[in-house]
Order: sequence, then structure tokens, then C-alpha cells
Amino acid sequence: MLECGGVGEENVALGGEYRLTFGSWWGIVGIRGIPDHVRQRSGRNRRAMQKFLGVFERQLDIKGRLALPATYRARLGTSCYLTLGTDNSIEVFTTEKFEEEADRMQELQARGEISMDRLRAFSARALAIEPDAQGRIYLDERLRKHARLEVRGPVMVMGRLDRIEICSVERYDRSMAAGEQEYSETSS
Repeated sequence: MLECGGVGEENVALGGEYRLTFGSWWGIVGIRGIPDHVRQRSGRNRRAMQKFLGVFERQLDIKGRLALPATYRARLGTSCYLTLGTDNSIEVFTTEKFEEEADRMQELQARGEISMDRLRAFSARALAIEPDAQGRIYLDERLRKHARLEVRGPVMVMGRLDRIEICSVERYDRSMAAGEQEYSETSS
């Protein structure tokens, strides 16, 4: 998004403002719908504003598809990665985050910090997908079985900052109770 203003300025670039010879200056006031003053608040960059937050209850359709929340779809883009998560969950990564995680795993294996078997398990469990036009992702039988999800059954979709986590209502309730208990113990 650009902002125009100023009169009679010269053609120089100063501090992100581009001054044009015909008398107006232009500058960036926001990126991807995020106002520049919000994006730059407290020295945070645009990536800090793109965390996956919140929790949503959804339902799998008869074909095993899950409609992701619109706020998550915008962040994921046209493709993403699904992996089997810990504690009976499914993790959804942006392409960028999955590439970072894959690079990290390769480096750990090269340094001998994890085994080749662990690296193989990580890559074999990953699945590259493209959400359909309605923002739905297909959870195959292997994924549904791992997360204990049933077609036409309820599903919890929650942000975990750098990824999305999908799990059953029971798993979500158990995890939130334990997390809230731990949070209350450490914050008092």
C-alpha cells in the first residue's frame, strides 16, 4: 500500500520515502493489509505478525476433508505440509517453515545428533498438499487414525505459533487442562 503527499519536493530517497520530481512523495504505509506502524511496532518485523493463533472447532466431512479457518488459509498460501505430530496430533506447516525444519533435521543428522532412521521417519511422515478452492485439506486414513479422528466427527484446529495443530476434542481438552494448570502454577 502506498501513500502520496508533499508538494515541490526533489527526486531523492530519504528514510524510505521516495520523492518524485513532479512534486509528490511516495512511501510504504503497509504490507499485505498490515499497517506499517503495526508491523514495525517494538522493532518487530512482518514475520512476527504472522503467527498462527487461536482455536477453532471444525468437523471432518464424509470424504475426510477439513476446512481450515480463513485466517490460517491466508497465512498458508497455496501449499503446505502435513506431518504426524506428537501426542496424537497432525501438524500443518507452511512451505517455508517445513523447509527450515527439514534443513535443521539434516544438519542434526550430519552432526550425529540424530540418527538416519529419525531423519527418514521425519521425511517419510511428511505430506505436501494443496488446499482446495474452499480451503479444505484432505486428511487420509493414516493421518485420521494417528489423530483418532472420525469422518463427520468434531476436530480441533489450533495455532501453535509457527504451525497449526489438528487433534481430537478429547486430546485438546486434556492438553488445555494440563497447560492451564501449569500456567497457573508458574504465574502465581
